[in-house]
Amino acid sequence: MPDAPRFDSAEELAALMEAIGLALHGKNRMGLGEQHFAWELAQVIRACGVVAGAHLTDSRTQAEFGDAYAKGSLPDRERRATLLAMIGQAMDALD
Repeated sequence: MPDAPRFDSAEELAALMEAIGLALHGKNRMGLGEQHFAWELAQVIRACGVVAGAHLTDSRTQAEFGDAYAKGSLPDRERRATLLAMIGQAMDALD
């Protein structure tokens, strides 16, 4: 297994995920037969980068999600739905 790429900021993580998503798009064109699944997966990865860049260090997002020491304003069951909605909105913006 290759070593995980290093990043030092939300912006670097966003750029890394963008690069991985674009690399998967290229692999899909050249070796995976233009799969719709691979295309969607690449877009999800890219959208996760957008979300990470915008929300990883955002104080409002931190207040909503909480951390190991303070419960956020979102109920536990809503955190995942909220994150997936963020990713969906970022995917829509990529299209």
